[in-house]
Amino acid sequence: MPSRILLIGWDGADWRILDPLLERGVLPNLASLIQRGGRTTLTSTVPTHSWTAWPSFLTGVDPDGHGVYDILEGRGGARQFPVTFRSIRERTFLEDLDRAGVETLMVNVPLTFLPPSIRGKLIAGGVLP
Repeated sequence: MPSRILLIGWDGADWRILDPLLERGVLPNLASLIQRGGRTTLTSTVPTHSWTAWPSFLTGVDPDGHGVYDILEGRGGARQFPVTFRSIRERTFLEDLDRAGVETLMVNVPLTFLPPSIRGKLIAGGVLP
């Protein structure tokens, strides 16, 4: 049977809040996942908000590399538009997985709207419906 990986990214989650809840037994399902797998803390981006951090997660590069700095972007004029997956100017690991033939299920990861083509299923997440 092929290996499977479940990666959970919680925007704004903090182990200083989760650890006491885990110790009190309030989050038994999360405790079970951690026991069977692992956990870590990721260093965020500068600026430290979701709309720069998630593209860094998807690409492995800082905002200077992927080009997303805020929830809005200008497109050659005074008007600004919400950022989308197409705003990311660097290759994402989704392209790497697709090229390697890895089937992927991705659910509600910010900045995956408009959804990229992947091998598998993707429920887009983003600022647009």
